Amino acid sequence: MPELLSVITLPVLAPLAALLQLLFPGLLRDQWKQYRAAVVVLMTQSTLLFAHWAAVRWLVSERAWWTSELALGLGMAGVALVGLVASACAARRFAAYTGQSPGRPTRVEQIALWVFLFLGLGWALYQYLADGAVLDQMAIVTAACAAGIVHLFYRRTRSAGAARPRVTTELVFLSTILLAGLALAIFPGDVANRHAGPIRGQWLTYRGNEHRTGTVIGVASAAASQSRVAPGPAPPELLWTFDPGRRRGRVKIHSTPAVVDGLVFVGALYELQTFSQGFLFCVNAQDGRVLADGPARPGEMLWRFAGGDTVKPVFSSPAVSGGNIYFGEGYHQDKRCRLFCLDGGFGQRVLWERATASHVESSPTIVGDQIFVGAGDDGLLCLSARETSSDAAGRAVPKTLWQVEGIHVDASPLVVAGRVYVGTCVG
Repeated sequence: MPELLSVITLPVLAPLAALLQLLFPGLLRDQWKQYRAAVVVLMTQSTLLFAHWAAVRWLVSERAWWTSELALGLGMAGVALVGLVASACAARRFAAYTGQSPGRPTRVEQIALWVFLFLGLGWALYQYLADGAVLDQMAIVTAACAAGIVHLFYRRTRSAGAARPRVTTELVFLSTILLAGLALAIFPGDVANRHAGPIRGQWLTYRGNEHRTGTVIGVASAAASQSRVAPGPAPPELLWTFDPGRRRGRVKIHSTPAVVDGLVFVGALYELQTFSQGFLFCVNAQDGRVLADGPARPGEMLWRFAGGDTVKPVFSSPAVSGGNIYFGEGYHQDKRCRLFCLDGGFGQRVLWERATASHVESSPTIVGDQIFVGAGDDGLLCLSARETSSDAAGRAVPKTLWQVEGIHVDASPLVVAGRVYVGTCVG
């Protein structure tokens, strides 16, 4: 029975169903038959959303294809397709048995669809004002309610005529669920990566230098940076804004940017329904930049790294050295994360990655050929920026020079005069 797939929503719907039965006697007996497939589809989709969230949150350590955003969207659309077929078969049997087509809509049908329509519009307004995800599953249901209301009006105007409508409102509702769900799943939200060119500048530590001012002067040495700390603009002026280009879901930036050679490198968290992943963006901040494939405007995204949609949300602020970018993945609840080293010019070439049992919220600090980074429950790591080896799968991994275990490190290490300073916390 398909109803067995919908058990997650029963604790919420049971009190509502009892109230509706009191207000509208006979509702669950009569109207349930007309919208049984639609109710089961919505309940099953909610269960699928919960199952996906639970699997990603507790069961899956490495992202597979079935946990991707596209797989979730297609799964939701598949549920709607099964419900649509079931509804069409039921409507055909009803018409063959009674010889009748859908008649004048009842008051309950109109009230239910209008209530859900206003709830959906209210949710969309709230998401918009909160800078949230407007195009989510609730937007699909809202569109279906709007289509259903239009069909109710059509039924009401044609119910007294000879040519009564043959299509039920449930069929219209489920068709909209299916089409809108497919559109949301395959809606193009990506742009092609561009080659930013070689990276010569450096951003060796969190917020640029030992003073954490967020500014650097060229490739000044550590000694020079102590006496020459570039101030920020006073007062600051808005020159451009960056649009991540995601028309679905929402992007949150909790990482501190690294600004090198007129390029901004920053990590981000992307969320859509129960799906989440991480990005590292490369954004042009320079007027008049001309790349091999044409000019780039300030605020334009040049490339985006997601590691085949396997990168977990990025809190770590990137470090840049020798034309390479170093950053970690994962928030505090994440396990089995990685530290990445990318080719800074294009961002698609992974030079190496270092797996950890915990998360890498820490921002790497690079001194010479040494990389210092906190790795959550794995403590403090010191890795080589030059020496690598191969793991069992043939992937390059950096040499571990030393590791301090038994502490939980999320902060960015600070290296001054040959000593490493780092904050710790309870894991």
